[in-house]
Amino acid sequence: LLDYLAEQMKPGSRRVLATARSEPHHQKQLGFDQDQEPWQRFGLYELPEFTTAGLEHILIGLAERTDVPVDSDDVGHMVKNSDRTLRTLLDNVNFARRNNQPQTVDNWLPTQGESWDMRYREARGLYPGVQAVYESIHLIREAGLVTRSPYVAYLSSQLTGTDTRSAVDGLFDMGLLGIRGGILDAFSDEQLVDSLQKTGGALPQMSGNWDRVIETITKVPEQPDGWLSDLVTLTERLNSVKQYEQSIAVAGIAVGQGADGADLYYNRGLARSETGDYSGAGKDFTAAIERNQDDAALYISRAGTRFFTADFAGVEADLTVAIERGDVPAMVFAGRGAARVFNADYDGAEADLATAVMLGQDDAEIYLVRGISRFYRADYDGAEKDLTTAVERGRDNVDVYLLRGDARFNSADFAGAEADYSAAIKRGWDEASVYFYRGRARFETADDAGAEEDYSAAIERGRDDVEVYLRRG
Repeated sequence: LLDYLAEQMKPGSRRVLATARSEPHHQKQLGFDQDQEPWQRFGLYELPEFTTAGLEHILIGLAERTDVPVDSDDVGHMVKNSDRTLRTLLDNVNFARRNNQPQTVDNWLPTQGESWDMRYREARGLYPGVQAVYESIHLIREAGLVTRSPYVAYLSSQLTGTDTRSAVDGLFDMGLLGIRGGILDAFSDEQLVDSLQKTGGALPQMSGNWDRVIETITKVPEQPDGWLSDLVTLTERLNSVKQYEQSIAVAGIAVGQGADGADLYYNRGLARSETGDYSGAGKDFTAAIERNQDDAALYISRAGTRFFTADFAGVEADLTVAIERGDVPAMVFAGRGAARVFNADYDGAEADLATAVMLGQDDAEIYLVRGISRFYRADYDGAEKDLTTAVERGRDNVDVYLLRGDARFNSADFAGAEADYSAAIKRGWDEASVYFYRGRARFETADDAGAEEDYSAAIERGRDDVEVYLRRG
């Protein structure tokens, strides 16, 4: 709609979107993307409140239309003793009509809360399952889904174990529920909370109810218009609460029923990636790309899966496309730099990693990877500096000490090399190679006894070539 309005609007023209509800979930149900550029052109304007005279005129008119007797001398007092909303006026007149009473000061309910509470209590007495209907609307809404009538009917019946359609119809007749385009909604969220509290109830939490909502959307007998779209939305919401297995299952149902949009494959790709199915995730991201979803985030996501499947050429290709899309974070350059290290493109890696540092990435990993790249470019001093920075930023495992030991050895810092090899051994590395190279470092520092001891340790751990015997000899 916004794109259409943007196309139709001429310079100086105006368009107005009017809504009687301002709660956030109602805005969400309109389906507008708040980040869309056309949406940013709209301002928000609150209409002025009704005057006292205007409200008195409306109350008299409502009473006349519904044949509810009202004393005109009491109208001013009732309006003054009200929250000045049209809903309160209408609720009072309807309540009087249903009970065959005149509208008087004595039976006047001055706020929406009081009139809503009165009707809610009345509905609970007339229709079993009323509370379950409202709980279902709340749960479906909290799940980020549209409160379509079949969903509310199915979920509320599951909560009560009985058919709740009569409760839904009764709430609609009493004005406690609205329906438009097959979507049910409560007129007053705040009053619902208050009334449930007064009757000893409370709105349910999503924790512990996700399975019920999933069953409702996937198994509802009467699949409404928009059902496949709701399945896609559900996969996104399940990802957001880290229920990845359920998201994958819902996506499978959607695909089986003919859904074939890029968003669906993207959502399933994210879920599969989180569960370690990198091959499946990569296929889903590819499917999304083939369906013309062509933004940088998708290529970044596929690059992540390709990294875990050791397809480093694919990682580099995807991150290159993401960079070409523009405005990507430092981690994208860092990722491409790491892929280029694996692809033995050390000059390209150096450039990417320098860009990542320039853009603000300052963690141990970036310096570790650049240290590796510089080592293989024979820049041993640069490698030693980066690996030292990685250690200072918390990298404290065997790999960093082994590589820094090699860099220091190649820079003729034999004492530093010995210290690093010793650090690797202290952290559990017990391979023949580390003893062999520490033996070489000790030999260069004139520690012949220590060197002999290390060469012997290397032989004991399987090193059995001419060089180790010559050096020990």
